[in-house]
Amino acid sequence: MGRPPRPPQSWGGVGRGRVWRHAGERDALFALPHRIGGAGGGARGVAGTFPGGAFARNAAIVALFFVVYAAFVPRVMRALDPLTGDEPFYVMTALSILRDGDIEERDNYDRRDYDSFYPPDPLPAGWQGWPAFPRDLPPHPAHSVRPGLYSKHGLGVALLILGPYALGGRVATVLFLNLVAALVALNMVLLARRYLGGRGWLWAIGLTAPLALSNPLMSYAYLIFPEIFAALAIVYAFRRGREARNTAPQWAGVGVALATLPWLHARFLPAVLGLAILLLPGLRRERSWGRRLAFALPPAAAAVALLAFYLYIYGKPLPDTNDHAGFNDLAGTVNGFFGLFLDEQWGLLIYTPLYLLAAAGFAALWHGRRGDARALLLVATPYVLLVAFYLVWWGEWGPPARYLTPIAPLAIAPLACWAARVRRPVAVAAVTLGALPGLAVMSGFLADPQLMYNQPDGHSALFTAWAARLGWGEWPKIIPSFQFYAPSPPFLRASWSLALVWAVIAAFLPHLLRPTGDPEPAASGRDAGPGREAAP
Repeated sequence: MGRPPRPPQSWGGVGRGRVWRHAGERDALFALPHRIGGAGGGARGVAGTFPGGAFARNAAIVALFFVVYAAFVPRVMRALDPLTGDEPFYVMTALSILRDGDIEERDNYDRRDYDSFYPPDPLPAGWQGWPAFPRDLPPHPAHSVRPGLYSKHGLGVALLILGPYALGGRVATVLFLNLVAALVALNMVLLARRYLGGRGWLWAIGLTAPLALSNPLMSYAYLIFPEIFAALAIVYAFRRGREARNTAPQWAGVGVALATLPWLHARFLPAVLGLAILLLPGLRRERSWGRRLAFALPPAAAAVALLAFYLYIYGKPLPDTNDHAGFNDLAGTVNGFFGLFLDEQWGLLIYTPLYLLAAAGFAALWHGRRGDARALLLVATPYVLLVAFYLVWWGEWGPPARYLTPIAPLAIAPLACWAARVRRPVAVAAVTLGALPGLAVMSGFLADPQLMYNQPDGHSALFTAWAARLGWGEWPKIIPSFQFYAPSPPFLRASWSLALVWAVIAAFLPHLLRPTGDPEPAASGRDAGPGREAAP
């Protein structure tokens, strides 16, 4: 067989030198079999090794991450048994739908339907799950205007797990979550390709893996929460929104993504608004009303259905704020904002420092790809501010950085943009050093999954366990605690917060002192592809 033909290519300027761009990139969820050529710079691309082209390549990437995730399912399920935190309440709603055909759950609690996913009483010999849990599961009722018991956690997650849970209970559901997480990883790889130019598929996979196989993305790949579903919806819609053109199935996929997010939780509404604004230029350029309708119909139908659901449960168009713990004042919001990143028990950067390199890389994204940088801020900033406004911004019982999980995949954009602008040995060394702590933390979580969870006492369960094994006694209180149950002194919290601010400023300085990168070229052809800006 001869070598497959190359896709359309062009030269464009980003940062140092020139970046080889491909216009033949296909969609992660709706990829059609085709043949593509090299990854750029004369190197043969990964897709060229697969008979099915892009479809086979995408499937192989999904399979790679899925196999890694699934390998740890027995260990995680054995340790995190029974379901805890918010997980059992999503399952109880699913069981109510499956067994009764309704969402009123009083009879399900009266029948103790939760015993179907609880261990026997007494616990069997050699029990490795949670040592203590409530045998009578207390419900999480909504402040409903209707008689009966309705869950405050909504319907989105319950509907998504309905099929897997009916087919194979918790095991099938967790494997389904693994698949969703693998699709998140695939979209991160494809998004990285947008900025890496000629550095190829192995670079995109290599940059994605340390994030996809670290907390929080890997942690929530095993847990029945909204987080990993929201992560897929956001990264997919963002990625398609930065492309020049979308097919009808791609527009429909974006529409389904936006339609799904509010059903997962009302806190995703700011992200939906940001994504909608991001998508407007592409919709204005779209000449086909069929493609426009493919995008618009799912969110419109979902919005009407969600409004009807809220009116049915709450008698008003939004959930009752009393269903949750409340909100911060201004000082508490600032404290929560920095706590999301720096808190010893729940801070993103404490458990995966590679995100700090991604934050520093945002300067490169802003300098070289201003439109993409603005789009990322448009989606992420309102969501982060809303979460910081939450009184319990850490999400209570769950692995660290729960509420940042949905936007964590977007960090691949600045990370890849930075990696494409520096010398290869520098990029390899920096990413490796930044990834090692996060991979070590995730290894600790997988060795003992119960250490992913923290009591709000100001001390990380994982770090405390490590300190005890190393003979260090109690973990020294160097890393601050921002949550209000056991806060560190204001000076310690302020010092760490200022250090983070100065680190980000320092990352921007080299870019502020030199001229802006080459103008972003208008895209042509069916798909903007990696490294190509959407046409104005």
